[in-house]
Amino acid sequence: MCDYVGHPLLDELKETYDGRQERKILGLNPEQMVVGLLPGSRKKEVQDLLPILLESFHIIQCQYPESQCILAQADSIPDSLLEPLLRGFSFVKRFKGKPSEVMAASDLVLVASGTATLQAALIGIPMVVVYRTSRLTYAIGKRLVTIPYIGLVNILAKKKVVPEILQNQVTAKNIAQEALSILGNPIRQQVMKDDFQAIRDALGTPGASSRAAEMILAEIR
Repeated sequence: MCDYVGHPLLDELKETYDGRQERKILGLNPEQMVVGLLPGSRKKEVQDLLPILLESFHIIQCQYPESQCILAQADSIPDSLLEPLLRGFSFVKRFKGKPSEVMAASDLVLVASGTATLQAALIGIPMVVVYRTSRLTYAIGKRLVTIPYIGLVNILAKKKVVPEILQNQVTAKNIAQEALSILGNPIRQQVMKDDFQAIRDALGTPGASSRAAEMILAEIR
């Protein structure tokens, strides 16, 4: 027998976020569109994905010239790794250790597959999920994993809620195309947000950690 206690992410996040207020706190123009970049928390991942995400934003910016770009820098990623990658992209505002704030301030995020995808969904932000690893690792993974999705959001929803761009398809053009399709379609954005709310409801209520601790103590006693 097992008991479901909920998801600890719910303990870390606010019940609701005010996007305009978050933009003001981060020093952004609250009236202009914001695209958030979350390239991951591992060095190799960031080195591989960030240049592509930056180029994707450049394509988006051609259609939305006033759009702003913000980057969530994981605590595990040193400034020395990011600085060379951001040369020529001085307009990108970087925030370290503030993934939730970056997500909440964004109209859409381009995010590496991982826990951040669920975090963005719980905050209610439309996204494009990207993932790329070595061909060998991916081939092995495809043999071992039978589910059709890689993003946590789609796995939990058991359907394709957000686009996933994988492996050889991870190009700036493909990512920007998906992003522009979402940004230009308010109905699609709302459908995503409705699905995100359903996922949040399914995960239960905050307090997962304390409930788990109480159950463990009960067993010990």
